[in-house]
Amino acid sequence: MNRQLSTEDFDELSGIIASHYPQPLRAWYLETGRYKANGVYRIKGSELIRLGVAAC
Repeated sequence: MNRQLSTEDFDELSGIIASHYPQPLRAWYLETGRYKANGVYRIKGSELIRLGVAAC
């Protein structure tokens, strides 16, 4: 079931998700990533590392 969130709920839930990301990835997510309604973004590991995710 799809239902549209209110702006307040969308912002709150996006903030909760973003709080688990390192700052550069958090900024990308809040500016870009959270607006993809269907599907997923594919990001290379090298790009995630550049955005602050630890290499493993």
